[in-house]
Amino acid sequence: MYIKLFFITLITVLSFSIGIAEEGKIKMPENNLIAPANITGQVTFLYYRDMDAAENFYGKILRLKKTFDKGGVKFYQLTENSYVGLVGEGRGLHKFSDSKPVMISMVTTEVAIWDSYLKTQNVEYVSAYNPEGDNGPVHGFIVLDPGGYTIEFFQWN
Repeated sequence: MYIKLFFITLITVLSFSIGIAEEGKIKMPENNLIAPANITGQVTFLYYRDMDAAENFYGKILRLKKTFDKGGVKFYQLTENSYVGLVGEGRGLHKFSDSKPVMISMVTTEVAIWDSYLKTQNVEYVSAYNPEGDNGPVHGFIVLDPGGYTIEFFQWN
């Protein structure tokens, strides 16, 4: 009991002293450099007319692990806590659109391996891999998934 009370008091005092809590409310620090709470993962949702083609691309071609499947919504794992969510037409918050103003960028130290592999899978390229690059901050390539979304594979220079 006393230990629990001690920790509650300690957390409250520390919260006020570093400016996170104010009158019992959580507030953003003025410098906006610290999120008000821990974010443990991220999912980007993409919408498809042809879920079978999308599943084939992410599951069989990219060989990503499927971690969630509720029929019209499926998650494929990109990193330990990031996912691409595939949503079938007529499901989810948004509707399928021919316009694709979203790009999934995958950071990897093995861009050349991904490039060589995807060339064997008849994936449509938007921009080819140029290992020499343009001396910019990254080098990589961009492909299209079956729904027309741009998928970038890059590594930092």
